[in-house]
Amino acid sequence: MGTAIMMIVTAVMMQAFVHLYFSSAVKSGNFGGIAGYDSKTEYNVPEVKKLLIRIDRHIGLVSCGCMLLLFAGALGQMLLPEMGEKESAVMIVAVSAAYILEFILSIAYFNYQSIDDIFVYEIDKQRSRCGWISSAIFLFLIVAVCGECIALFIGKRIENNTEPALQCAAYIILICVIDCAALFWEQNRIKKMKSFERPYRLGKGFIAGIIVSIVFMILMAVSW
Repeated sequence: MGTAIMMIVTAVMMQAFVHLYFSSAVKSGNFGGIAGYDSKTEYNVPEVKKLLIRIDRHIGLVSCGCMLLLFAGALGQMLLPEMGEKESAVMIVAVSAAYILEFILSIAYFNYQSIDDIFVYEIDKQRSRCGWISSAIFLFLIVAVCGECIALFIGKRIENNTEPALQCAAYIILICVIDCAALFWEQNRIKKMKSFERPYRLGKGFIAGIIVSIVFMILMAVSW
C-alpha cells in the first residue's frame, strides 16, 4: 500500500503537475504562475521555453525511474517473503528521499546554468546570481530539517499520530516559516539593489532568520 501511494504521488502529483503546467506555459507564453518569474524583468522568451522543456523532460525521466524502483521493490517483497515491513519501509523512504532531493537539485541546477541565456540585461543576471546564494542556503536548511525529522522518527522510534510526532511537525512548520520569511526578505532586498559594484553580502535580516532557524533545529534534536 505504501509503495502504491508513493507511485501515485510521483506519477500524478509530481510528474503530471509539472508536465501540464510547464507545457501549458510553453504553449501560451504565459509564465506568470511559475515561481521566480517577475513580469517586470526582461526575459529571452525562447530560452525560457527551452529551459522549461529541459526541466520537464528531466523530471519525467527521473519520475519514471523512481516508479520503476518502487515497483521493483514491491515485486521483490511479494516474491521474497523474508523481506519484512521494516526493509520495505526503508526502501520506500530511501527511494522517495532520493527522488525528492534530485527533483529539487536538478531544477536549481538547470535554472542557475541558464542565467546568462534567459535574462536580457546584465543587471538582472547579477541579481539572479546573488539571489541564488540565499536560495542555496534555504534549500540546504529545508533538506537538513527534513533529514533531521526522518532521523528522529527512526532513531527515537516515534510513531505517527502521537504527541512527539505532533511536536516534531510543529517544529518543522515553524522552521520552514522562518526560512521562507528570511528568503523572501533577502530576495526582495536584492531586487531593490540598483548596483552591484560592491561585493554582494547577505543581509542582516536573512542571517538573523537563519540563526533562529538553526536554534530551533537544535531544540528539535534535543527535545527527546
